[in-house]
Amino acid sequence: MQTRWLILAGILVLSGCVAPQKLQKVRTDISTYSEQRHQRATVERCADAGAMPGTTAELECRMGLGGTASQPPLLDTDGHLYSIREVANDESFPTLRWTRSCQPGQQEPFDHVTLRDVIARLSDYEPARTITSAALAVHHDSRRLSTHRLRGELERVSTSPIVLNRGLREAVQRKVTRGDLSMSQIAMRCGRIKQDRRGNRSGETSWLARRIGQLREGGKAGPSPWVHTDVLALIVRDGLGASPREVEL
Repeated sequence: MQTRWLILAGILVLSGCVAPQKLQKVRTDISTYSEQRHQRATVERCADAGAMPGTTAELECRMGLGGTASQPPLLDTDGHLYSIREVANDESFPTLRWTRSCQPGQQEPFDHVTLRDVIARLSDYEPARTITSAALAVHHDSRRLSTHRLRGELERVSTSPIVLNRGLREAVQRKVTRGDLSMSQIAMRCGRIKQDRRGNRSGETSWLARRIGQLREGGKAGPSPWVHTDVLALIVRDGLGASPREVEL
């Protein structure tokens, strides 16, 4: 069907009935329609197979039917697209990698990124972590595709003591917004205290702001989305008087 429409569009351009610039829009619309139709068909087949929507089983089913490209790309706040692709490299086998589009809203060209990069840009572990697990499960026994790098990235994210600070930041902001505590009070509770020339003591709010991702570290382009679990536990337990489990993502 897609081929027939493109042939017809080409004939109309040659006959002068359609301007050349219109042809690109026709091609884009046809491609989008075909992709949406394929996505719907894949979802229906997986549902018929008993894979519930939003589960790892559904992701594995969709990737099994249509490859990694069957999973819709993830979108960050700047419009860049993130997806797992089979990427050619200098090794004997292509490898499974996360990629990021160079231009907002366009699949290609793209750069290689790590799972950690994707999680940082989206400020959330999901659905990137689940998509990665599903892709690895689908290609577990593949003899033509290397999954070693992606599997290592997933293991490092799962075991790293460095975690996202978004949940911590939101917990601190709730306390401050409600008037329960100030940033200075929270910092002082954590033992981060400064003293001015008159001997007045206050909390190191800049230290706290950097830990929760409100201020950038020296020499960095922007605030860090990460915090060490020991620091997170200190701020939550001593600073907020809560359990670290309450801020986990």
